[in-house]
Amino acid sequence: MRLMRLVMALAAILMTAPGICAEQAVTAGQLMANGFEIRGIYTVERGTPVLVLQKGGEAFFSNFVKENPGSAEAWFYLGGCEIGLKNFDAAIADFQKLPALKPDAWVAHNNLSLVYAEKGDWTAFDKERAIMKDARDKNLPGVDKTSGDTIDEFSVNGEDYEVRHFYTLHGTYQVRYLILHFGADGKADHWIEIESLDVDQGTYKTSHPKEAAAGGRVYTMDTMRANGDQGLIKFYEGEPTYETVRADAMKVLQGQSKPSAAMTPGKK
Repeated sequence: MRLMRLVMALAAILMTAPGICAEQAVTAGQLMANGFEIRGIYTVERGTPVLVLQKGGEAFFSNFVKENPGSAEAWFYLGGCEIGLKNFDAAIADFQKLPALKPDAWVAHNNLSLVYAEKGDWTAFDKERAIMKDARDKNLPGVDKTSGDTIDEFSVNGEDYEVRHFYTLHGTYQVRYLILHFGADGKADHWIEIESLDVDQGTYKTSHPKEAAAGGRVYTMDTMRANGDQGLIKFYEGEPTYETVRADAMKVLQGQSKPSAAMTPGKK
């Protein structure tokens, strides 16, 4: 499950962070001894991530946190296992323990966003995203302002999609959201972007001077393919909420909204 892989891979952020005592750490040897499959080797010196594929993980980490209730890392792993089992309320309870144990473990808020998206609890989702935005606005310790947060995963017609949000507009196309589909080779083969190109801002500044002066921008939803095909779906005057983006993307993926043919240079 891609969601499980993503949550577990993020454990390196906690495992390499100061403040986790050695006796509270989950070692690679312990994991292998308890029936886990591990890709990569973790050592404090190398800081290489451990990727754990769940095999009885929930029981192992439940027992581990009973003996080591102060291990932020173990609560993190347990929450990941609960997501894999779709025990979303349990995952929420696990991830909610992290901020008290390690206040700069911002990954807890990202993972809570994932879980609330799975549950469709958009009020709680928005609260977690607001916490991350505030931390970045204030440049709080340990917060990353450039990498994308994986905030949602959903399926349409049996195909899985992964959603990433960028606090800082990302790349050449100045992307805020990426909704990615991966092919069998593990590479993105088509995706939807919510982007805000500087070249598109002139008309918005003229028609919405106050909003533009306060940092507002015009955004577009575009479909993209690995072969270079792209299509314009719609414009947003001002930044759309994720809930709006998700609903509009669903219409595209379900075939209810079509891109402009004029914007698909690869089309014959």
